[in-house]
Amino acid sequence: MCAPVSGLCARRLEHHPAGRSSLYRGQLELAPDVIQRYGRRLHTRTEHVLQVQAYLGFRKATAADLEALAQWLLERALEHDKPTLLLQLACEQLRREGIVRPGITRLEPLVATARHQAQEETYRRLLPLLLPSRCTWLDALLVPATDTGRTPLAWLRATATAATAAQIRVGLDKIAFLQQNGVTDWDLSSLNPNRVKFLAQIGRQSTNQYLQRCTITRRYPILIAFLKQTLLTLTDSDSER
Repeated sequence: MCAPVSGLCARRLEHHPAGRSSLYRGQLELAPDVIQRYGRRLHTRTEHVLQVQAYLGFRKATAADLEALAQWLLERALEHDKPTLLLQLACEQLRREGIVRPGITRLEPLVATARHQAQEETYRRLLPLLLPSRCTWLDALLVPATDTGRTPLAWLRATATAATAAQIRVGLDKIAFLQQNGVTDWDLSSLNPNRVKFLAQIGRQSTNQYLQRCTITRRYPILIAFLKQTLLTLTDSDSER
């Protein structure tokens, strides 16, 4: 007996929520005790699962299917990083392909691998921008100034609280700083826009210590995306004044 939407074939119906068991009884016009006894015969569940699969045109996942799903997940992970969303998308893809969903414990590693590979692939696509001198500059953004104890990254993160002349001047200084360091010419078109926004958000919210501890394959894409998005935001705000 298969649960709707989830793609899961029930093993022990007595462990299902009361509402779902009631739904099954109503659909099949069965007495309550019949549901509780379902599947006690050794081969009942196996036979019924095969019948349902044949009726719906579904089949069990093969190694090739899971390999194809892993590659498909990588493309999705380059757009979205949220693991629960990726898991949901994987289930939906299997349903579209007419493949019985494997257990979650088999899908979770695929999602984790896709997220890791997406991080590595993002770094690879940004390698043309990651010249040694630029990496040195990016790392310097995380170093506090000796006089103020504030990092350049913290200065860039600070948002204007009022449309005063002083705040406008700070915004212009930030634009000039980013332009002088070539951010205007950075081409991020190889990345999905959602990926860029996601990485920029991490750059805005993460602590300095977190970014310093990140591997370069994670730290540099975060900083690149944050700086590019910051320049675009500041430029748009300045043009609206």
